[in-house]
Amino acid sequence: MRRCLLLTSVLILLAACQTVPVYTVENAEIFTASGKKPTLAQVRKAIRRAAVSKTWKVRELNPNTLVAQVVKKTIAVVVTIEFTTDQYSIKYRDSKSLSYKDGMIRSRYNSWVTKLRARIEERFLDL
Repeated sequence: MRRCLLLTSVLILLAACQTVPVYTVENAEIFTASGKKPTLAQVRKAIRRAAVSKTWKVRELNPNTLVAQVVKKTIAVVVTIEFTTDQYSIKYRDSKSLSYKDGMIRSRYNSWVTKLRARIEERFLDL
């Protein structure tokens, strides 16, 4: 029984440390519930509100680019979010304690970016 528990614990630990290709959102289309094309200011505000609601801190790099950062204990993730009125992209910028190397990273990064993307798309539907 102990051996089985030990083996299960090791497998769970290995799965948590697994590295996977970095998830990048490239030129995703912006859809609104109204079907109307949003303004650049509306897109920026929707992205900012979505990120903040998921505990990301956001700063503006330029009118079409935001930098978002999330910190959880000893882990940190920084992404660049580029956008127009038609589409947006989320790209890896930096991280801490996620073993990033050569386009590979711990799967936790992809989970956070996937959730961020989902929240952004929810906010776009409100436009």
